[in-house]
Amino acid sequence: MAEGKVRGDRTHHGARAGLRLLLSEWPLVVATAPPLVLLLGAAWGWWPSVGIEYVAFAVNVALLFAWGLFAGRAAGRTWDSALKIGTVDALLGLAVVVANAVIK
Repeated sequence: MAEGKVRGDRTHHGARAGLRLLLSEWPLVVATAPPLVLLLGAAWGWWPSVGIEYVAFAVNVALLFAWGLFAGRAAGRTWDSALKIGTVDALLGLAVVVANAVIK
């Protein structure tokens, strides 16, 4: 490796690169929208903030189930199989939360 050359010297930084990266990760951005709206709405006084984290948690679990169900159907699975996929997705989301709570 030449003196003074560091890996990544040719990477382009800035607003354009950041926006391009954000657009390539649009599913993650969209996935954060419902809980973000719920939490910001509570912070701005649109609804009571007491217990809003439980509502956001329930919405996230329901979304995991729905996305698993729709992904299963889009892949050509039967309704029964797609329901199982959605259920497993929701349970995996719950497992991540429990594991995080145990670790902390």
